[in-house]
Amino acid sequence: MTGLLFVLVGAFLSIFDQFVINVSAYQIGRDLGASSVQLEAVISGYAFVYGLGLITGGRIGDRFGRRRVYRTGLMMFAMTSLCCGLAGTATQMVAARLGQGLSGAVMVPQVLALIRVNYLGEERTRALSWFGISLGLGQVMGQVFGGMIPSLDVLGLGWRPIFLINVPVCLLAWLGCGRWLVHDQGAPAVRMDTLGVILFAASVVLLFVPLLDPTRLERFPAGVVLLAAGGTFIGLFIYHEHAAAVRGSVPLIPYRLFKSSGFVLGVFLNGALYIGIIPFFFLLGLYFQSIVHLTSWQSGLFFVPIGIGFVVASVLGPGIMRAISAPLVLVAGSATSAAGLGIVMVLVSLGAARGWAFLAPLFVFGFGNGSILPIVTGVVLRHLPVRDAGAGSAILTTAQQLFGAVGVAITGSMMSNAGTLGATPSDYVEALFFQEISILAALAFAAMLLRSQSRSRDPVDGGTG
Repeated sequence: MTGLLFVLVGAFLSIFDQFVINVSAYQIGRDLGASSVQLEAVISGYAFVYGLGLITGGRIGDRFGRRRVYRTGLMMFAMTSLCCGLAGTATQMVAARLGQGLSGAVMVPQVLALIRVNYLGEERTRALSWFGISLGLGQVMGQVFGGMIPSLDVLGLGWRPIFLINVPVCLLAWLGCGRWLVHDQGAPAVRMDTLGVILFAASVVLLFVPLLDPTRLERFPAGVVLLAAGGTFIGLFIYHEHAAAVRGSVPLIPYRLFKSSGFVLGVFLNGALYIGIIPFFFLLGLYFQSIVHLTSWQSGLFFVPIGIGFVVASVLGPGIMRAISAPLVLVAGSATSAAGLGIVMVLVSLGAARGWAFLAPLFVFGFGNGSILPIVTGVVLRHLPVRDAGAGSAILTTAQQLFGAVGVAITGSMMSNAGTLGATPSDYVEALFFQEISILAALAFAAMLLRSQSRSRDPVDGGTG
């Protein structure tokens, strides 16, 4: 299984670069003179473009061969990471991060496909287990190294090595994949739903921009026009996808999936989770540096309890699911995450500056996340027949990234003051309260999903959760 290491590089880097920016964002924004909108774009723009392109990236791999497309994605990720590390202005950094997100959308969908092509039986089971571990490590190491590397100031480069380190890693993975992975020819007969891609991308972009810069909504009619145009494109996209299904062609998003109430609840559950969870890391990193005045390295260390809690819950997860049902684990995990986040919000509102008070609730928050995130996709996919598992997984992953980007945009707008990061402690409390409401909404959707699974006649597969 030598080639597996090089395959997992793509999964690891995609998460690492999503989380490494959270702690270092404050320093990057200060050094590049970024406005609050630009800083939000640096953070959420990556996840936005990444999520927007995941479904299309998977189709490209099916058509042109997964190994070839994966290696192309690695080279794209190396080049865009280099651009991030060399960026001299906030605008250049935003453009480079958008390019990184596009590279991730090309690279990541091939990872699971390559595991399926290259490994069978027990080897595939072990490979999938390592895939989950690589995602957890990417999250934890992203937060820690995002604080440590800028503090070390290697060669006077400050935060830039957090991106430059990707270049040799991607090159090594590119060489390793060429040596140890099976070459698959792809299927030229696979057709791309080009119009569906355009309509979907246009609708999401038009709706996302006003969230990124809420002042557009105040400059009537610009904001209203954008939202109206986004809604129109969503309608056109739904009509196009339905017409494609009627004609018997392959739509970008199969319409039939949304006939399952369990799957629909699962999409809302994922959305609520990621709106609450992803911005929390960005918000807490800013709080520790801008309000508590910790260094980036000290701020990064405060995320270690989250990682420990996540790993502990992931290890205990299989045993817990044998004792109680997987949907019940989602309910308990959501409640645990909400409890941890709620205590952090109270500490911030009381003016807790530093110390051990944050460590326990952050561990609780991480434990809740570790109970939910590794299994939520598999639990939701049990409501679909096996033939729709791939499409359903792509939709859920896309929803996770897009809703996470929306959460960062909303959170950032709540803390902005005249276009700059002028947040006060009360602004952080309000933003944390918004995230707490999102996690509680996820808890409600998890409870409805539990009830749906016990009473619904949706088609159920033995599942991967």
